[in-house]
Amino acid sequence: MKVAGLQGFTPALLREKMEEVVVVGGGPAGLSASLALLERGVSPLVLERSLEPGQKACGELLADRLYGFEVGELVRGAVEKSYEGMRVRFHGRELLLGRRRGLPGWNRDFRYLFLDRKRWEGLLCRRVERKGGEIRRGEEVRRVERGEGCLVLNGEIRAKLVIGADGALSLLRGFAGGKVSRFAFAVGRRVRGVEGVEEPTLVVDPSLVPSGYAWIFPGRREANVGAGVWWGRPEWAWGSWRRFSRLLGVEEGGARGAFIPLSLSTRTVSRRLLLAGDAGGFADPLTGGGLNAALLTGWLAGETCAEALKRGEGRLEEYERGWRSSLYLPHLRSHLLSRLLYTLLLRWRRLTPFLASPLLTPVRR
Repeated sequence: MKVAGLQGFTPALLREKMEEVVVVGGGPAGLSASLALLERGVSPLVLERSLEPGQKACGELLADRLYGFEVGELVRGAVEKSYEGMRVRFHGRELLLGRRRGLPGWNRDFRYLFLDRKRWEGLLCRRVERKGGEIRRGEEVRRVERGEGCLVLNGEIRAKLVIGADGALSLLRGFAGGKVSRFAFAVGRRVRGVEGVEEPTLVVDPSLVPSGYAWIFPGRREANVGAGVWWGRPEWAWGSWRRFSRLLGVEEGGARGAFIPLSLSTRTVSRRLLLAGDAGGFADPLTGGGLNAALLTGWLAGETCAEALKRGEGRLEEYERGWRSSLYLPHLRSHLLSRLLYTLLLRWRRLTPFLASPLLTPVRR
């Protein structure tokens, strides 16, 4: 039976409806943004290019409370272990990164949480879908245009507002006119068979990793092991990973690499668009850790978009004020310390005890 008026109808026309908010990227930042939107009655559409959750290379370590933001329910069910401190092997010296009272800006009052990232993202995805959000996997955003009262993604998905959480090499950042000036590159994987390491450990040794560090983050049955180069080329990180894996006696194969933004994006707010997580350059310049910043900026982006839908697009400008109040000074401190650590201290070892002493304490044997 033919229905009058449906000649020429195609499935693509189903997408001509206007989405309120589209989140590009189904990682921690995008899923945090989606949950914040759902808390405020907005059902987002999430576009993720990976077919399965947890595919990005990641150290899987974050703090339970950082930048004034408690991760709380966002990591429920995915924490393998928690730790009070971290060890640093610095030019052969065993040091402890612990709580330092009285040092302005560097007091540490959090625990380290080691996650199973694949399980974690899977749990967040299910929460988003149970609450009414939609996640489309295998859909990579390759094109963004401005339409009438909207942004148009891939020529067919129209959105009143978009949250760009599409990673360090973000397409949305370029569309917004933003730029990240410097990147690190890290390589790592989960392994079995690392013995004698009972807490998160960083290894700073230029003979092993030039201008960077290696890490061992132990979990229940496996450890996350890797190496990152802060000043150099990606192939240096792969070479460092090979040296480190041989030193530990673990398999080299199966490792994955990822770029890490070390500077904030020059723009994080554009017309109808916010940038969160690595897309906005929100990673710690000293450690490369970005999970805490991803959760915080994702949540702020979701809250801001929900407010903008009610009160007008002008509310989007509040997003930058929000993340700056929490992130800007910690990011600046980490940037200055990273320049010190990965240049002076790696070249002049005699300066290590004096310059590192405010943060690191020798381990008593």
